[in-house]
Amino acid sequence: MAAIEGAEQYLHSFIAALQLGLKKKFGGQVEHLRVMSYAEPIGNTEAKRRYLVVYDSVPGGTGYLHELMRTPEQLFEVFKIARDVMAACQCNQDPDKDGCYHCLYAYRNSYGMESTSRDTAIKLLSEILDLADLVESIDTIEDISVNPILDSVLEERFVEAIRRFNLEGLDVQIQPQVVNGKPGYYLRVGNREYSIEPQVPLGLGEGVAISSIPDFLIRSARSSDGFLPIAVFMDGYKYHKDIVTEDSAKRMAIVQSGCYLQWSMTWQDVNNQFAKSATSSRNPFAEQQNSSMTSVKAGLLEQLDISSMRGIPHLGSLAQLMHYLDGPSRRDWGSLVFVHSLGWFDQIRMQDTDFSQQVAGAFDRLTPTKLQQLLEDAPDQRSYGGLAVDETTDPLSVLGVVPHRAIADKSPEMALFNIVLQTNYDGDEDRFKSAWQGFLGAYNLLQFLPNVGFVTTEGLESAVYEGISWLAGSFDDSAGPQSGAAELDALLAEAAEEVSEGLQALYEAGCQLPRVVHELQDDAGEIIAEAELYWEDIKLAGLMPYQEESAAVYSENGWDAVLLIPDGSWVDNVKNILGVN
Repeated sequence: MAAIEGAEQYLHSFIAALQLGLKKKFGGQVEHLRVMSYAEPIGNTEAKRRYLVVYDSVPGGTGYLHELMRTPEQLFEVFKIARDVMAACQCNQDPDKDGCYHCLYAYRNSYGMESTSRDTAIKLLSEILDLADLVESIDTIEDISVNPILDSVLEERFVEAIRRFNLEGLDVQIQPQVVNGKPGYYLRVGNREYSIEPQVPLGLGEGVAISSIPDFLIRSARSSDGFLPIAVFMDGYKYHKDIVTEDSAKRMAIVQSGCYLQWSMTWQDVNNQFAKSATSSRNPFAEQQNSSMTSVKAGLLEQLDISSMRGIPHLGSLAQLMHYLDGPSRRDWGSLVFVHSLGWFDQIRMQDTDFSQQVAGAFDRLTPTKLQQLLEDAPDQRSYGGLAVDETTDPLSVLGVVPHRAIADKSPEMALFNIVLQTNYDGDEDRFKSAWQGFLGAYNLLQFLPNVGFVTTEGLESAVYEGISWLAGSFDDSAGPQSGAAELDALLAEAAEEVSEGLQALYEAGCQLPRVVHELQDDAGEIIAEAELYWEDIKLAGLMPYQEESAAVYSENGWDAVLLIPDGSWVDNVKNILGVN
């Protein structure tokens, strides 16, 4: 049982159903058979392995448990008996009842009465019984794979954190939705709409030099708005501290592909939405901000017309992500990060030749070859600075080189930064964990500048970053990987064959392309209509002939509907609605 929103209902419903089944199988009084939940940490993660423990409270036992565990079939019989009793109970005839004392309620615990559900118990037991043929014998419970459990916890925790997200002036809504034929989510932030798809592989086929599988991929619902999909990673320290070099290489490859952005969050970032922690993740942009640069920063924020964004770098990773989704201009965010990073520079030390040589030497030793080459080509008039550049006890540092023209010409793309984590650090563990958090958080923002390294000392020694191709530095807010022919190819592969010619015609006419498979839900989350194609931003649904009866339902909910009839005449209707002649 995962520690997620709704888990209590699953847990209490299952326990009550189990006790119902035990009563019906063995007869008599079985109150001495107790059921309790138990959790223990999973060694290399911040999740927990959770169990239900059935035990006999009578000293020496009564033999019931021995009989129950003699074969798997005995336990499955208990499940089947309980499910059948609940499914046949008369309370099913009353739509306002979700159980009664003739079936489940007589067995619910006093502390879980409100969250005990007949329908939930039937669903759980049915799913278990459907997989009864796949049961395997193991030597110890430690042999049970926990990866599916962790994936479920990560997914549910992240989604529920978004659902609970509350920031003044920012409206955020999320709900389940089929994405590319599998369970995903629809997300709206302000006036912008997105899809969230779990576990999407990214590799050479997607233009990414080092393969990875992010926990989520966030895409825009608008196919032509130039939004780069965001690969979201959620990391637990106990596991990822040992693979941080691998993580950094994969995420830098994602960003340097020019096809995607990345966003890294720790368990602490997400869990703060549930219970505010006494300590927050380290935020490098809240550190070492030199007062001598305050007026310079304020002037640039005003000149670049981004003064309203000045507080974003001080927020947590989840809040920063939501703000970006509300206004995803890579140029504005790059400018914001550049201006704020100037706080790491000291106007006095910038004039110190020895200090400049010190930072330049560190930059030469601790950067990938491509970044060294970019520094060689940078204008000679430049300033050096950064975070913890001469702090020997801090495992995290950010080295910065800013050509004077970058400030004079308001050209943030000319700046160079390198985020470095000392993986050979042998000091305090808490200090390294804090540095690891800051390492991830720093790249979430600095990725909006084109010339930024994200490296560990271990990775530099192994040359793992040398195989990553770097883009020419620029702020290009034009369409990302899912544009043009690539987007059409992906759409044709997913949509019904009957609409392929029509989709090709829309593409050739320069129309906004639709997305595939829409499920219209009522206020209770029930699916009330489906469409083969849809344009979310203008609320237009394309219905196959067999979906024609859904047209009225869509209309009642504020949508236009077009029937995708085989003669292809629907294409002109769509073009007219989109305003394309």
